Amino acid sequence: MHIGFILENSKKSGGSYYQTLNFLNDINKNFKKESRISVYTNKKENLKIFNKKINFFSYNFLDKIIIKLSFFHFFRLCFGLINLKTNLEKLLLTKKVDLIIFPAPSNLQYAIIKIKFISTIFDLCHLEHKNFPEISKKEFQIREKYINYISSKVEAIITNSTILQKKITKKYDFQKKKIFIIPFNPIKKIFKRKKTFKIKYFFYPANFWKHKNHEIIIKATKLLVNNNFKNFKCVFSGSDKGHLNEITKLINYNNLNKFFEIKKFVSDNHLANLYTNCSAVIMTSHFGPTNLPPLEAFTYKKPLIYNKKFSKEISERNCLMIDVNNKSDLSQAMSKVLKDNYLRKMKLNAENFLRLKKIQNIKSIISLENFLEAKY
Repeated sequence: MHIGFILENSKKSGGSYYQTLNFLNDINKNFKKESRISVYTNKKENLKIFNKKINFFSYNFLDKIIIKLSFFHFFRLCFGLINLKTNLEKLLLTKKVDLIIFPAPSNLQYAIIKIKFISTIFDLCHLEHKNFPEISKKEFQIREKYINYISSKVEAIITNSTILQKKITKKYDFQKKKIFIIPFNPIKKIFKRKKTFKIKYFFYPANFWKHKNHEIIIKATKLLVNNNFKNFKCVFSGSDKGHLNEITKLINYNNLNKFFEIKKFVSDNHLANLYTNCSAVIMTSHFGPTNLPPLEAFTYKKPLIYNKKFSKEISERNCLMIDVNNKSDLSQAMSKVLKDNYLRKMKLNAENFLRLKKIQNIKSIISLENFLEAKY
């Protein structure tokens, strides 16, 4: 079986990029040698990471038109009748690729004519969070069309939790046995350790979207400062998705500049050191139920403050669960960390949770390969 693994995102995509790399690493480790995996990317920065073990492709003008028009059923039908393919699909057919894996959502899937493929669904947050600007009416319709389309075309779907598997099965009438749960599986990155700050700090690694809810951390910090907590910082790190200016304004308005450090996008080296040296990781995102930073917090053996809405995915035994709309709730959790009241038992539970996730990950990947072998 020859598998084409399509890597269309880059580091600035955030968690989806690292999960893509982790998934590729896992299938390379656990698929049998008989399964040949070829990686294809259209991002030049990925060539440096993989050296020569990756194939580069780019879209020409005709490819871009095909992909754009393939979004519409009429044009997909026409392209299928005249057998009009993108250069990438022609290349994959020449290389005798049996199956494509898309480890992240991709519009390219609309334009694939001959080769079977597997798709990935990271979340269904567009169904529950229509109040955020990133889930506009147009974006909602795009996501719905995409999931409905792949549900009718794919060989299988990859997602990351039992909760999502059940929702996809129910909402989109897709066979449960064809949905494979590959949990997020962080890899600890080890670099030369550097001391980041001389004081305790909370770390929130998240791109600056509205749904990431940085505001509640600012409000909770204001409460802590008013209650005479002075010797700490909050560090934000991520790419600006249009919301950074609002966050900066709120920090300035509350005169909290000395308590915040905004790093924007950082290197892997810097990211690893921020995790290594922090006092705790905060994740106040409204979107879930799965996110990568909580698992990275466990990997680096750091306390985690997390959204209690996702307690079915990560138990409160493993972290400090809070109402992410309640600044008092968050400030109390932060004060526990600052007072060193974070229980060692919680860390041990978190380590066990991560170990079990990795075991589940390997079992799921083996199940996926067995499923594919039966078909190919």
